[in-house]
Parts: sequence; structure tokens; C-alpha cells
Amino acid sequence: IAQHRQLAATAQRIARNGRDDWLANRHDAVIHLRNDSFIDPAGLIAHISANPALFKVRPDRKIVLRAEWDEPEDRLRAIERALAPLADLAVKARQAEMAGA
Repeated sequence: IAQHRQLAATAQRIARNGRDDWLANRHDAVIHLRNDSFIDPAGLIAHISANPALFKVRPDRKIVLRAEWDEPEDRLRAIERALAPLADLAVKARQAEMAGA
């Protein structure tokens, strides 16, 4: 239950800053960004480029987190670890945007 709360909190941080939806199964997780955009596109590209074995971007602009998870708990932990840096990027970009306004 604590893992679900932590994942929900991370998902909420991203949702407030541009992530719209995600879906996970045993083999991968697909992340859909609201309006196919992210508040810090350069940061998103840098993060994905730094982790090519973990991420790919599909032609429909959805981000795929590639991995094999035997247990749902492992899936949740992996998704949280993958989404947390994206949430941090979004929060920092939003703060910089608000400070500049």
C-alpha cells in the first residue's frame, strides 16, 4: 500500500506538470504526455537519451519504459523510479516558469 501511495504521489506531481496517463503490463509501461508535450522538452529528451536501454519514444509520441517485471510490486517500483526524475524536471521547470513570470 505504501508503494501505491508513493507511485500515486509521483504520478500526481507529473500530472500537475504535463503527464496525462500511463499503462503498465509485465513487459513495459507506456507514458502518455498531455497534449503530446512536456514542460521541459530538452530535459525530457536528455533524460530519455541518457537511458536508451530503458526508454524509447513511439511514433505516436508515447514514451515506453522497457523492462520485464515478474511481480506487480517490482513494476510499481520501476515505474516510480522512472517517473520520479521526470516529475522532478517538470516541477523545476514549473518553478522556473513561475519565477520568471
